Amino acid sequence: MKAEKKGRDSSSEGISVLLLLWGQRKTLPNVLISRSVFPILSCMQWRISARATDNPARRVEDVIDIPPFETIEYKKNLQLCDEALKTKLAITLACSSFRKLCMEIMYEDIRIRHGNKVLADTLEASVASGGELGSCVKRAVLFPINKEVEQNWDESCKNVKRILECCPKILMLVRPPCDPSEGDQNYLAPFPSESSSVPSLQRIDWHSGSKEGSSDLSQIPPLFWTSPSLRTLSLGVSSWGTFTGNENFRMGSISSQVRTLRVCSLDTLGSPGQQMYSLNLSLLNRIILDQPDSMYALFGIAQYGEQVRSIELVKRKNYSIRSSRLNRRIQIVLNPIIFVRFDM
Repeated sequence: MKAEKKGRDSSSEGISVLLLLWGQRKTLPNVLISRSVFPILSCMQWRISARATDNPARRVEDVIDIPPFETIEYKKNLQLCDEALKTKLAITLACSSFRKLCMEIMYEDIRIRHGNKVLADTLEASVASGGELGSCVKRAVLFPINKEVEQNWDESCKNVKRILECCPKILMLVRPPCDPSEGDQNYLAPFPSESSSVPSLQRIDWHSGSKEGSSDLSQIPPLFWTSPSLRTLSLGVSSWGTFTGNENFRMGSISSQVRTLRVCSLDTLGSPGQQMYSLNLSLLNRIILDQPDSMYALFGIAQYGEQVRSIELVKRKNYSIRSSRLNRRIQIVLNPIIFVRFDM
């Protein structure tokens, strides 16, 4: 207890000294600033900024594999990331020195809205000058681009591609549920089929529909599925869309190195009775069912039953089912199952 109190006192003292020195920087001798005060000030400012903006995105390496029942803490973690982003913005607005000092922290978790041309230009300029801003990015949140609102939708999609190509060390992509008012769209359709744009990508949380789970808004770009480093994939709402009824429709084939697959609805792997994609998931060993009806999506990956070793079922309000009955249904589709977890 004393050690903890002493630590808090030391931290408070450090902040006080930092603010005092920064407030008096114009009255201190230049020699003192350059030789002694500023190095201390820089180190302290970096430590304080890092502590003030701590968030789950900074430890993304630890959450590449989804923790048990992560859904419980998922919204909380998203909120913590957003709050940290606001603090980072406040730091950058303080002065140019603060901004330069904490640049690595600022770019660890980025938001890509409306294509974000300014961000694309900044990252490309950094690469051209030998900088490493793009290499600082560990996590990116891709917000939907509304065709009806965006004046140049194709250019916005290209800007998203430009940004990701400047981030060779990005580990996690998040496509959050969008607002129903955003309307129908085909987000990231111009993306190329190559996976070279995201060579280090290990986890994707992709929501293709609205928060209310109404119409489909976008399908996950195939290059994300096929990224050779991808280990964990979460597919929210109806990620494949409904069958068009086109007799000439050809079923696509996707091979993925995914180990953990989280499905969030009945239509995640295609509409019932219509297999949209032929999946080759040779390393799949864990399945997470995030909605009660998502259990039926198991029929789309039944051929991998012998290699699946864990199934996790997340509890939802206003829904109950006897675990023994559900267990029997699962074993009919995927057999054998080594471990089934119930969040009941």
